[in-house]
Amino acid sequence: MPGTGAIAAGACAAFLKLNVPVAVAGALVSNNPLTTVLIYTAGYALGQSVLGEYLPDSNAAQISLATIFGMALLAIVMGAAAYLPAFVIAWAAQRRRNAKGKAKRM
Repeated sequence: MPGTGAIAAGACAAFLKLNVPVAVAGALVSNNPLTTVLIYTAGYALGQSVLGEYLPDSNAAQISLATIFGMALLAIVMGAAAYLPAFVIAWAAQRRRNAKGKAKRM
């Protein structure tokens, strides 16, 4: 049933007191039929290029291994790429909040 992943992600985020809109948006992007094809194709291409000659001879095993390895690398790279800007934004917001608090006390 479409949308259940986004609902589950939102419920888990609310329960864990995390950012609900970001959790729902991430679930909608990664589970969208239009983006799923692109994500899996990019994962397979990345795995194929990294593993190259180390892939087994069997076609099904080759596709599976390349896709799994590529998706793992893609998750690590994209997670790090998303974490850095989020960290910088949160750090800047906290500094701004602390500066306003100091100004009010004076």
